[in-house]
Amino acid sequence: MRSLSPKLSRSLLLSLLVTGCVPVTLIPDAPPVQIEGVELTQLKTPEHVPGKPQLFLLENTGLTDSFSMSYSADDRWRDDFSGGLAALDCDGDKDIDLFFVNQVGPSRLYINNGDAEFERTDHDVLADHGDHPAGATTADIDNDGDPDLLVLNHHQPNRLLVNVGNCEFEDRTEELGLLDSYRSTHGTWIDINRDGWLDLFGSNWAGPLAEDELGVAPPPHPDRLFLSDGAGGFDDASASLPSDSQINWGMVTGFFDFDGDGDLDMYQSNDRGNLFVPNRAFSNEGLSSTGTPTWVDRTALWGLENGSSGMGFALSDVDFDGDLDLFHLADREDLYINSGESFIESGLAWGLLPPDPFNIAWGGTFFDPDADGDEDFWYVHSNFFDGPIEDLEGHAGPGRFFQSHATEGGTFTLEEIAGTAGENNLWRGQTAVDLDGDGLQELVHGLADGLPIILKANPPQGARVVEVLLRGTTSNREGRGATVRAFIEGRWQTRWPGAVDPVLTGRPASATFGLGDAHSIERLEIDWPSGQTQQISDLPAGYRALVSEPEFDL
Repeated sequence: MRSLSPKLSRSLLLSLLVTGCVPVTLIPDAPPVQIEGVELTQLKTPEHVPGKPQLFLLENTGLTDSFSMSYSADDRWRDDFSGGLAALDCDGDKDIDLFFVNQVGPSRLYINNGDAEFERTDHDVLADHGDHPAGATTADIDNDGDPDLLVLNHHQPNRLLVNVGNCEFEDRTEELGLLDSYRSTHGTWIDINRDGWLDLFGSNWAGPLAEDELGVAPPPHPDRLFLSDGAGGFDDASASLPSDSQINWGMVTGFFDFDGDGDLDMYQSNDRGNLFVPNRAFSNEGLSSTGTPTWVDRTALWGLENGSSGMGFALSDVDFDGDLDLFHLADREDLYINSGESFIESGLAWGLLPPDPFNIAWGGTFFDPDADGDEDFWYVHSNFFDGPIEDLEGHAGPGRFFQSHATEGGTFTLEEIAGTAGENNLWRGQTAVDLDGDGLQELVHGLADGLPIILKANPPQGARVVEVLLRGTTSNREGRGATVRAFIEGRWQTRWPGAVDPVLTGRPASATFGLGDAHSIERLEIDWPSGQTQQISDLPAGYRALVSEPEFDL
């Protein structure tokens, strides 16, 4: 497997061709220079709140609805899946709004005023339609600049809600060919055939009934692949998927270039791997005559065999060698370090906890709350339910915050967090996104039962960040599937926007970089899904950079 090491040998000529500008020296805190192809928006200055822990509960958010899960004696497994959410800027004001699914009562969309204070809306199309939703995902499926919503249901069709402007949604599921009545846990939007339009991979779980009184799990539901037809609709290409994806208990599927050949490969986190299909990794060997990828199972070759009950995974370059490493979440947590040829499980060596069979890890996210350039990791534990919802607290679990010390030659350390962040909760869906415009990401949680929880990062004084958003031209509009690298004070930070989201959730495709004491990103490199590589010099700290893909091939 070829390593995705930073491309230090690229010539200055390439930078001049793509960006149309020469490197400049910035005066700290001065107004930014004009950079061709980049729209800069100043971020709010991150604030340190004295007396607060590194992560603390954000209060007075306006999130007033308590969301619940349902229970059915005919379906013992129904109650495990709930608490999903999607983060999206549905009204185009550059603030992230929040959509939460609900199984007992209507789902809700909350509009952000820009300061992480939200106002509830009552759009009929988003409310209760007899759905039994587990989660949601979001993407700009029609390349019109507005993010759309997919509500993930159990035992009834998922609902594709197209944003027609200013958070007004229309249900176009059947019209666009996305009917999927299986038990969906996750939706991944990715341009798998690189035609400039997003396709949908649906991770599906299992059927409605236990097979006997011992609670033996029902048979798996097949995963689904829908390819965009380039005209706004979708064609069902599920028959082209590997056979294992039709008999697994799918939880989360992500797409990224494992082997460095330019194609997007596939990794699947599967539940009940000890009974059905464990986690699987497939290389993309190119498009077949039908325009669908040819998949080859590389799980063993790449060292990613794991038979545990997979809930999801997250990506980061934890050792700063330029290639992606993988944090896997399940009834045990694994950290797979990429050697350049294969992955080596190194969780305990890097400071993770021993397996805990009484808790299951659900959502997990790499983020950088102290803006030092090391991505830390947050994930949540919560046990499954073995009967009616009577003792909710008996099934609650903790959040875990592991701080990275990679730049100091160290590993991860488990940090004790006081207050709500350190309490047991009925965690399920979780995502990291900037809600108040300072560039630092908040942690947004949907609970299986209760009010949503938002945890605010408390950075040190003087924290500096840059947030990068992509606008594709030849590539899909959001740039999902790109690789973004930032060279800051002698090292590269790498991000894979849109490659994978935590279970039951969806968020915008973006890349956040912590700069520490630096005043700029010395060089930003973007490998676009179209195959183009773009370079930008001296991107100033404290800004959100919307980078447009060049409209010509190199």
